[in-house]
Amino acid sequence: AIQKLKALGVLTARQGQGPNHVIARNEDLIDSFFPVIYLDKNHIIEVLEFRRTIESESIRLASIRGNEEDIRRIKRALDNMVKNRRDYKKYSIADYQFHLNIARASNNSIFYRVMLRLKVILYSHFEEMNKNLGPELSLENHKKLFDAINNHNPKLAAFLLDKIIELSLKKLKSE
Repeated sequence: AIQKLKALGVLTARQGQGPNHVIARNEDLIDSFFPVIYLDKNHIIEVLEFRRTIESESIRLASIRGNEEDIRRIKRALDNMVKNRRDYKKYSIADYQFHLNIARASNNSIFYRVMLRLKVILYSHFEEMNKNLGPELSLENHKKLFDAINNHNPKLAAFLLDKIIELSLKKLKSE
């Protein structure tokens, strides 16, 4: 399977580092396959708790380390969220890409790889949240997060993310 993906240009293997060391080459493939799993309320809460831990540091680092190309990627995902705010499925794909691009901008390969490996869970989480809570508040919060990253304000970015997740947790727990 790895050989086939290498032939398609999707992966590249590093010489001398073993057959399991491969690198994804085409980020656009992330758009092409979004399977969905059902997450109940308890699982959504667990994903939010996980995200709070991982993404708070990721967004802080992105605010410090993110370069112009990183900022453009995050902005492109935000623009796609705006464009697709009436279609929660497309909006959720852009939502996942927004957070994935923040992890990438952190320049911490572990954060980025975790976000890639958990794509199915995270996308399903975003889809369920966006379907039930709607995009209005989400979109405004994402704009604030982007502004904090773009202005290289790591404390504000981490603070906003924590408050957004806390608000989501309260809403879910009160239902």
